[in-house]
Amino acid sequence: MPKKDRERTSKREKKSEKQEFVVERIEQRWQAEDDLKLKIAIEQLHDLELVHNAVTFSCYFTLSEIEDRWRKLLTGKNVAAAASSEISALSLNAFKKAVKESCLFSEKENEIIIEEIGAIKDPSLGYFARFLNSNAARFHSCRTPASLYEQWKLLYKYRLHNDQTLPHPSMSLQHQDVLTLDLDLNEIDYETHHRLRQQRAEMQKMHEILNTMELIQKYKEEEKEKVKSAANGNKSPCDCPRPAAENGRRRPCACRPPATAVPADEAPNTLPAIPRKNTESSPDKLKKYCAHIYGDFTSFYFPDELDQITIGRGDVDVDLTKEIGSSRVNRRQCLISKSVEKSKNVFLLRNCGDRPVIVDGLQIGPNATSWLSYNSLIQVQTVNLIFRRLDY
Repeated sequence: MPKKDRERTSKREKKSEKQEFVVERIEQRWQAEDDLKLKIAIEQLHDLELVHNAVTFSCYFTLSEIEDRWRKLLTGKNVAAAASSEISALSLNAFKKAVKESCLFSEKENEIIIEEIGAIKDPSLGYFARFLNSNAARFHSCRTPASLYEQWKLLYKYRLHNDQTLPHPSMSLQHQDVLTLDLDLNEIDYETHHRLRQQRAEMQKMHEILNTMELIQKYKEEEKEKVKSAANGNKSPCDCPRPAAENGRRRPCACRPPATAVPADEAPNTLPAIPRKNTESSPDKLKKYCAHIYGDFTSFYFPDELDQITIGRGDVDVDLTKEIGSSRVNRRQCLISKSVEKSKNVFLLRNCGDRPVIVDGLQIGPNATSWLSYNSLIQVQTVNLIFRRLDY
């Protein structure tokens, strides 16, 4: 055999050996937990791309690697037998953990939650436990009342229930511009910051104009009713007897003070002074509370008696445990302090946690502060909160 042919055959053998070695290394990366997650996720979703994007394996696998592994589990008898034996050898805790991490909600399960439960008020674990007991055959065996509650909250947050309506993009919290701050370089996008402040000022002016127009309209209607009642009624508005007329003129009523001339400069306006109106809170609440903090599943009123409140999880004033993704929030994440300047309340937010907080698009690092305005947006990781002043 000539030398050239020998060299060619040796190169081909080396290439084939390298390819087999790479395939063996890829197969060795697949553990029993990964095979179990892959099987359960595909049974639930029926889509390899969704499985690749949603499920977390022991190491990173590309979409083509997941497709090759699934094809081998279906067609390769030896690979399937080896994978099933390794899965059966798993401990009970490892098996439950793999099932919990990979058993995503299918389309049928989401439709059941959307259509039959819907957007209910004040949900509780007891309600979902009763619903799961009556519909256990329609859900996966690993479903619990807590998992149903978490999935319902996720659907409620993104307004996917039949009873909910999608807000306008300008009013949605998920479509707001975020102003990022590089904590190392301290660089701020001032143009975006200025645009956001200008938008907030315009919205506040529009609210004030609408409130003023409503009060003016009410005042005009009351004046019209008084004029009509005076024109239709023969008696005077008051119950005092009419004095006798002198020289063809009627005397003024005794209960009315005598008319005095008022200079033109000191003459009052035709309309009375209109106080600022808050349509979202009653007058009693305005006296007792100075601000309102609320999210998707959290609501807290800031009492006038307190000088500061804390936001976090557990034993704090504003408890975010009911919010989605609250596990990433620190136990004591934020501190809001109140002070009085020029007879007005001023609110200052301080980040007490290790993770950054975003206030009106501006990212705040640990131990940093930011002023809060009338309708400020506070973003703590994936939790969105609205800070609304009631004494504004």
